[in-house]
Amino acid sequence: MRVKIIRKEFSGVEFCPEMRVLHLGGQSSANVERLYFELPEEWQGKSVTLHIQQQDGTLPAPILLDEEHSVAVGKAFTAAKCGSWMLLALGEDGYRALTRPTKYDCYETLATDGDAEISPTQYETFVAQVLVYANSAQNSAKEARNSAASAKKDAAIAQMAQNTAQTAAAQAVVAQQSVESDADRAEAAAERAELTAPSDGAVRSVNGKGGVVTLTADDLGAVPEGSAGYVKAVRLVGQTLTLTFGDGSTQTLQTKDTTSLENMTGVLAVEHGGTGKSTPMTAADVGAVEEGGAAYVKNVALNGRTLTLTLGSGEQTSYTIPTATADTLGLVKVGENLSVEEDGTLTVTSDNVAAALGYSPAQVTASTTDLTAGSSALTAGAVYLVYQ
Repeated sequence: MRVKIIRKEFSGVEFCPEMRVLHLGGQSSANVERLYFELPEEWQGKSVTLHIQQQDGTLPAPILLDEEHSVAVGKAFTAAKCGSWMLLALGEDGYRALTRPTKYDCYETLATDGDAEISPTQYETFVAQVLVYANSAQNSAKEARNSAASAKKDAAIAQMAQNTAQTAAAQAVVAQQSVESDADRAEAAAERAELTAPSDGAVRSVNGKGGVVTLTADDLGAVPEGSAGYVKAVRLVGQTLTLTFGDGSTQTLQTKDTTSLENMTGVLAVEHGGTGKSTPMTAADVGAVEEGGAAYVKNVALNGRTLTLTLGSGEQTSYTIPTATADTLGLVKVGENLSVEEDGTLTVTSDNVAAALGYSPAQVTASTTDLTAGSSALTAGAVYLVYQ
């Protein structure tokens, strides 16, 4: 029976068998069925063991999968009517993965309490084969004494049997060594798991490491203690600043008064409030015009109708303001009978008009009704006209 183990990553990594329930034949049967596991790619090269829990809670010894990732179904499974099983994968780098526990069941059988248990090992099978070959060789030798021709044939058979026995012996030795090696690996993996497994839950890695973990400053992105990578102490005596580093080395800096900056060098970047220049600042750096240039007016003087502009470079430009005419804007001179306010506004008043005329102009008032004598006084200079 082939059982595929699938890796899932829906809400965290987990490994699950593709089959929900394994049906393993009759109860108390053994070596009738064999399970071949198709393992995930990351399990290749790992030690994988099969763990079983029978219906009554019994936990048989774990079974190590062979080189084909298979195991025979024995009474570790079938001794109970049903139970659970899972796989455990261990790697030499501290890798540890388990599948989700899954159910298995066996159908009921009749009682077989009187049956003898037969559980031959590889070594016992090999011995039995050797005995068979030896008996065959002895029978062939007896027949050889009766017939030379039969003897040659039996000798060939005996030689073949001996070769087969030697081959079987060599295979048995290799198999025994493989079993011992797998057992040692499983025991070493179990010891590593015992050392690394926490007592309150599943195995967790520490900073991406497994096994017996030792963290260093580099693992945590820290500066190693006792190194020159950090300042341990700072001491200022007068104008001498002494830095002492973690490894005991020191560095001395000589300070100066803040008014003496002739030896200060370096460039302060713009993002830190500096100019980003290694040369003195100029007027252009601060958005100004250069002193002594012709780009600005240094002085303005008005002499009569002449306006003189003095530039920053000392150059002078004169401009004569024209007299205003009917067609040209220019200077004007306030004459008689005009009033000038403090802000320069020209104003014509009634007094100005009277002064210009030499008399006060008469006020003409008209109406279709006559005035009532004695009750309708007019202002001085008013002329009242009555018309129909």
